[in-house]
Amino acid sequence: MKNLEQFYAHLLKVKRPWIVTEVRFQEAEERVDIYVEHERGIKLRCPRCDAWCPVYDHSPEREWRHLDTCDVPTYVHTRLPRVKCQDHGVISIASEWSEPGSDLTMAMEAHIIDLEKECSIQAVSRLTGLSWDRCWGVMDRSVRRGQRRKAWKVPTYIGVDEKSFAKRHQYMTLVCDVETGTVEYVADDRRQESLEGYFLPFDEDELEAIEAICMDMHDPYIAAVR
Repeated sequence: MKNLEQFYAHLLKVKRPWIVTEVRFQEAEERVDIYVEHERGIKLRCPRCDAWCPVYDHSPEREWRHLDTCDVPTYVHTRLPRVKCQDHGVISIASEWSEPGSDLTMAMEAHIIDLEKECSIQAVSRLTGLSWDRCWGVMDRSVRRGQRRKAWKVPTYIGVDEKSFAKRHQYMTLVCDVETGTVEYVADDRRQESLEGYFLPFDEDELEAIEAICMDMHDPYIAAVR
């Protein structure tokens, strides 16, 4: 690498037309700030129709938390462009390094997800220095992405069980795919309606794919299955 900017561009996987223009180490605040801009005179694709459009203007500067640099908190800064589409007007362009609505880079979110597989949200918050809400938001976005990718089908073998929490005074209903070991559905309480909420979106033909249901003989669950 010829310079520090190219080094961080490689680490961030920033590609043209995006370039890292400056890297600052603020010793007093113990943080690294990376500034990213796009090349001049470029066109970008409209997020709605994919047409190439000129840059109209830029939104105010935003900041994303990235992976630490040698245990020093690191942040990415840029002013995201807005394009002017002939069909859709002025539209904001999303960054290539973060999920929409997130103030963390994808690399940082991936690191947090790995921690959340091993630790509680409270522990992840303590280890990363991020708030409990931000760590929970990472998990929530990850679950939503997985749900969007998940195929619409009823498992052949279903497991149903209740899970107590809050000192065993509250319950949740869980539906699992026995073959894959994945959680398919979670609902409040352990009432008949709790379990029926899983089956209702499927039609009769889809429900016929079920060959067996494994569950305890809880009367509301029996009623829901019948």
